Amino acid sequence: MYNQKMKNIELLNKYNCVNFDAKEWASVVLGIRKSLNLSQTELSKRLEIGRQSISRFEAKQRVPNDESISKILAFIKENNFNVEELIKIGNNHVDEYLRREKFNKLNLEKSEELAELIGIILGDGEIKRDGSIRISFDPKKDKNYHRRRTSTLIGNLLASNIGFESYKRFSFYNIAFVRYLEQDCGIKCGSKSKSNIGIPKWCLERKEFASAVLRGLFDTDGYFAYCGGSLEIMYGRFSDKCKQLVDDIKTALNFLEINHVTKHTKDGRYRIRILNKKEVLKFFSIVGTSNIKHIIRFLLWRVSRYEAKIEKEGLTHLTKTLNEMIKMDISNVRLPFHWSMENDDFLNYINIDKYLLQGLELRNLFKWNIFAKDLSAKIGDEQIANHLGINTRSVRKYKDGTRLPSAMFVHKLINLAEKNNIQISNYKCD
Repeated sequence: MYNQKMKNIELLNKYNCVNFDAKEWASVVLGIRKSLNLSQTELSKRLEIGRQSISRFEAKQRVPNDESISKILAFIKENNFNVEELIKIGNNHVDEYLRREKFNKLNLEKSEELAELIGIILGDGEIKRDGSIRISFDPKKDKNYHRRRTSTLIGNLLASNIGFESYKRFSFYNIAFVRYLEQDCGIKCGSKSKSNIGIPKWCLERKEFASAVLRGLFDTDGYFAYCGGSLEIMYGRFSDKCKQLVDDIKTALNFLEINHVTKHTKDGRYRIRILNKKEVLKFFSIVGTSNIKHIIRFLLWRVSRYEAKIEKEGLTHLTKTLNEMIKMDISNVRLPFHWSMENDDFLNYINIDKYLLQGLELRNLFKWNIFAKDLSAKIGDEQIANHLGINTRSVRKYKDGTRLPSAMFVHKLINLAEKNNIQISNYKCD
């Protein structure tokens, strides 16, 4: 390390760069790039320095470290550049970043795709002042998702390409979009928790926007689990400083009429949870998901009540298990994935669940005890029991109001009413 540093100092002295500040390094880097007519990405590859670092050098936000200095000076020597000439060229362009600051923000049309991308950024994104946005992810679970969905959204909406900074983080540059996020959405650069950032107001004006932004947040900062016979969808573990985001997630769920519970844990964090079958099915029907790990876990539960443990079994194994079960390649399923009638591959299951959800809604609409008494007076307890496949004791409990018919039996009782010329609408609750 010492020898390398001494070598750098010798090179710095040779080129009279030893006391260069951020502005002078910006001129050198810009001089190289403009002399060769290269983009930041192209120069990044030639120098073997990250594109984000090149951008920050040119923006006078960072001075190169010893390793980067060695690479820059070696490149100068290799191409026989004159440092003074590079600085002169660079000086003509060194304020380009400031001129870019005057560019107008993007004027983006509000859409579900834009709301979903904003949800992704709110979940796992980091917005930098230089106009770049970083997104971190778990390479074992989320690579398929970001390859198929996030990069597609960024390309379609912003015409930007993503670049991988490491095996678990990628970024893209679009300063006009960063300005749009700040000026039109209230999403500032820097720490989301320190700024107490929430969901943009326009995302809560229409249900399709609310669904999409919740989907982006769920796919990056949430999970679905089936364990020990119980279901759970959970949104992150948000710190106390993210109070606005927590409140906005709750507002969006209420807007979509999805019941949930919020818990403030002892470690000072918030958890938002959706806990029963009815609400889980409603969530996947309305909000859905674009992340393959959620799709696989959900389908393994729904098709075979399989308790998927990605951390232990691995996503590859679970994908293979599900593919064999459903006789198709789930990794290519249409995104976003909704548990709705448009999802042709699973219509049989969806119809069953739709029937169940309708029954649950109807279950709370009528005075079943009074209806059961009137129906029994007309056809008798035994005929009702035979039609439902239950015993007469259960029918008596319907009549005395100690038990409500199950969601699946509600439809059968309504059919019985029609056959016996009883108007079910007469039994609606006030």
